Amino acid sequence: MKGSGTSTNAANYVLRTVPIDSIAIWSDAQARDLDTDEIDSLAKSIKSEGLQHPLTVTREGRTYKLLAGQRRLEALRRLGHDTVPVLLLDSDRFSDVSDAKAVSVIENLHRKNMSARDMAASCRFLVDNIGKANAARALGITRDTLRGHLGFDGVPDSVKALVPSYVSRRDAVRICKAVPNQEKAVQIVKKVSKYDAARRARYMEALEKLGGSASPSEVSKLANSFRARRNLSVRISQSQAKGLARLSREADMEPAELAKKRRGVR
Repeated sequence: MKGSGTSTNAANYVLRTVPIDSIAIWSDAQARDLDTDEIDSLAKSIKSEGLQHPLTVTREGRTYKLLAGQRRLEALRRLGHDTVPVLLLDSDRFSDVSDAKAVSVIENLHRKNMSARDMAASCRFLVDNIGKANAARALGITRDTLRGHLGFDGVPDSVKALVPSYVSRRDAVRICKAVPNQEKAVQIVKKVSKYDAARRARYMEALEKLGGSASPSEVSKLANSFRARRNLSVRISQSQAKGLARLSREADMEPAELAKKRRGVR
């Protein structure tokens, strides 16, 4: 690599070599859990092939704040590197420090195995700092999906702890909206986790119609009445099926439930 101070033609970056101990991570954006095996594998790759992509940093006083490359940084530390090549991002690109933190948060959001709780909290941080439209665009998700994450951020911790082991993020949000009482919401989460997808969908619809004041028997009775609704089978092409599967993942919904919602079927 070229030496310190070499300018790049990319968007206001300067390539430098800096002491590894001078690099710090935004406290707001630190990954909660770094996969040890993943870091070890990355370290082996860097040792044999070299660092393919420099870290991205911005300057704050005597410290370089890491914007992208936390795993690479940890791998380099394990290899015993004293210095590391970085792309220094021109501070003029940021209106304030919170913008720089937002970039770091985005980097963490794309890591593997991020929990729904961390995703929700990070989305809230991004929205508060760069707005909903920019946050959705930066993450490559729809505004509906972003709203889903923001909704989950408001779910009580006792319910968050049951996602995704018991229910999906979306169902947790739906239950808490219908049932404000935390203890009752937890009971319902555990109850519906034992249902198959079709029965769970009917129960959730009934719960949303009746609200948290309804008794369990009233909700179950209405949910069972939905079984009598006529079901129509529709043949779709393979490309349409793939598109429906992708949209259902983004919306965190079952494909049949999403198709029904899009067609306005009740």
